Amino acid sequence: RPDLQVTNIVVLNNHEDKDMGDGKGKGDDKGKDDDNDKNSVKGEGDEHNSSTATVTATISNTGSGNAGPSTTTFQDGTTTIGSAATPAIPVGGSVVVSIQWSQKHLKKGSHTITVTADAANAVVERNETNNVLQATVKIDN
Repeated sequence: RPDLQVTNIVVLNNHEDKDMGDGKGKGDDKGKDDDNDKNSVKGEGDEHNSSTATVTATISNTGSGNAGPSTTTFQDGTTTIGSAATPAIPVGGSVVVSIQWSQKHLKKGSHTITVTADAANAVVERNETNNVLQATVKIDN
């Protein structure tokens, strides 16, 4: 069976060159295994001067079967900020999906970005509990 995991989150300002602060990625504690040690997050850019950022996630298939198409969702806290159609992923493969995150009316401070692979459970997986990765990013509006 396939096993989809979010293995990386990157938040990039749509302008350039200033450090937004670091985020720290962590896998969902449910069903966590040693493979999640490779999960990471990176934040770059100056959020003070931008109204949107690109949030990119790498979705990997670490299972023993091919994964069909699915949907990846992106949340800021409990608010859904977007979703991305995720194409089929072969065994051992990965794809990168992204959304545009409007930051125009966000409160200053830390925001927890949660990315969920196969959010609607369209793919029958070996492990359905390891599809989530979180990153904390700082907004300095």
